[in-house]
Amino acid sequence: MILIVLEGAIREPNLFNTLTSLYFQHPSGNDEVFVQYIYGTTFHTLYKNMKDSDMELLEHLREKAKNNKNKDLKHNYETFLQYNEADFSEIYLFFDYDFHNKNKSQMDKWNNELQHMLESFGNESDGKLYINYPMVESIRYTKRLPDANYRNYIATKSDCLNFKRIAADFSEYKGLNFIQTNASKKATEIMQVKQNWEYLKEQNVKKANFICQNKYSMPERKGNVNQQLIFKNQLDKFVNPYECCSILNSFPIFLYEYFK
Repeated sequence: MILIVLEGAIREPNLFNTLTSLYFQHPSGNDEVFVQYIYGTTFHTLYKNMKDSDMELLEHLREKAKNNKNKDLKHNYETFLQYNEADFSEIYLFFDYDFHNKNKSQMDKWNNELQHMLESFGNESDGKLYINYPMVESIRYTKRLPDANYRNYIATKSDCLNFKRIAADFSEYKGLNFIQTNASKKATEIMQVKQNWEYLKEQNVKKANFICQNKYSMPERKGNVNQQLIFKNQLDKFVNPYECCSILNSFPIFLYEYFK
């Protein structure tokens, strides 16, 4: 069983449900079993809560679920609490970088905490952390797929304040229908959605390789685009010198790494 820890309660679960239906359902019926856990706030809060409580990840998630007072998350947490820690063989976490409201000292603290988190959560057995730059809405920051200019797209720190609107205005696709499935879609439409995810996978993995290795091509090995290396190069090439980030989404990179 695989645990998926998501920052947001709306966009991320819908996207991951699509990935589950497209990539993890097998004709044999032996589907991968995913349990989603909505964390509901930033990696910074996760870092602080774990540090303050001195708990391991699953222990902390269980305590948070038990003490939950958010009615919107009640069902999600109750589902999670049905399982024991030993039930989860793999854990993946998806959070946003989202640095729009940080001054220099806050940015340094933010980056140090993220560096620590990436070092702590670098494998799926203990928890593997993926970061969206600047946030999950980067998944729709594309012109008509495939987008030959994707490698060049960046977001400034000030852009992040309204990045949801900016991404929506930039994209040639209205809404997220082009990358989401639902029960009413025909087989041909579902095939197009999967093709769009294949385009997104190629674009994001090539761009990650471009960020890390200066080569806009598929990496020779997946270690060339690991999350720590992406973060280091985001800092060195974009965040620190120019207060921007290279737009990148982690869901397509997760797909690449999972099936590589």
